[in-house]
Amino acid sequence: ILMLWAGVGLSLNHGMSFFVARPLVGGLLAGGAAPFSYLGGERLGAVEIPDPVALAWISLGWFVVFFTVFRLARRAQQNRLARLS
Repeated sequence: ILMLWAGVGLSLNHGMSFFVARPLVGGLLAGGAAPFSYLGGERLGAVEIPDPVALAWISLGWFVVFFTVFRLARRAQQNRLARLS
């Protein structure tokens, strides 16, 4: 799991740079896709979702996480550019 998160962090300014420039879109996409990922995990027996409302909380949680991460990446990118000029 640690390596997966390291991979996500390292791909922010390259593979996900579109979302760094548009954090709301990235957050909405992550939040919208998260329930489907958890439902897939449930079908494989890896997770149990006791209540459909839990999916809404999961979606909201992933939206907040990715929106925040993309905003922080954008701020870091802007600070880096400001130091160069």
